[in-house]
Amino acid sequence: MSKAGSKFKVRYILEGIAVLGILICGALSFYPTYRGTATYTLDQQQIVYHGQVAKGRFNGQGKITFPDGASYQGNFKRGRFDGAGKFTAAAGWVYEGEFVRGVPQGQGKLTTTDQAIYQGTFKDGEFQDAD
Repeated sequence: MSKAGSKFKVRYILEGIAVLGILICGALSFYPTYRGTATYTLDQQQIVYHGQVAKGRFNGQGKITFPDGASYQGNFKRGRFDGAGKFTAAAGWVYEGEFVRGVPQGQGKLTTTDQAIYQGTFKDGEFQDAD
């Protein structure tokens, strides 16, 4: 093969690699990777979330308010309550403490509507014992 033919072949290989790179970058641009603060309204604007998001999910600090007036403010992970947070029910009771995958888990404090307080360990959403 001549020098000219060799250069021609290398050029086509490099152009092919460049086109492949452009196609990969283009495909990745459709993958939602936005990280930042956003406000979402869901369920015909009855549920409102304001806070941090990553890859289209609630992730980080935020607040969500439900149609009945209940709300949660605290940490989210992959769209669920996870970490420290405070849930206030529409009925008036409040749980403040640790959540794991959307459920009270770990140390927390539940204050009922008649002001009874349960403080201590929660497991799978149920009070276990006092401190």
